[in-house]
Amino acid sequence: MGVLLATVAVGMRAYLRIKYRGRFQLDDIFTAFALALLIASAIMYSIACDPLFTLALVGSGLEYPPPDDFVETSELYLRLQFAITLAFWTCLWTVKISFLTLFYPLSNGLRVDRILWYCVSAFVGIGYIACVISYPISCSNFILGKKDHREMKKKKGSTDQLCDRGL
Repeated sequence: MGVLLATVAVGMRAYLRIKYRGRFQLDDIFTAFALALLIASAIMYSIACDPLFTLALVGSGLEYPPPDDFVETSELYLRLQFAITLAFWTCLWTVKISFLTLFYPLSNGLRVDRILWYCVSAFVGIGYIACVISYPISCSNFILGKKDHREMKKKKGSTDQLCDRGL
């Protein structure tokens, strides 16, 4: 449902931009890229459903003994979750960049506003780089049962919230 709403919203935005401006702007390109990442994430979630349900059934004890391919299925889920998370973070930060490119012309001739725009842009860029670099560091392999990722997810979530407040 979310992908459908996002697709309709981006489609309406594109229609209105072409109707009233005659062409796309840079922020429209970032918005379309974010939509493509959202669609890719939805596809990956669909693929990850079966491994997730197998993992949940075995973890809850409803399926015992585990299937013969349980380790491979679980590791596939971990790899898919890694790709989904990176696509999700990239989608979020692409929307942030879209907003920043939309706001840039508003600061023409306003020195303080332009300086603030650069500061927020730098913070958003550094935040994205930190999140993308920290994820493979916190999860260096996809072997079942090796690491606990909760602490790193909390840090990335707070970075995302700080970037949103800056925008």
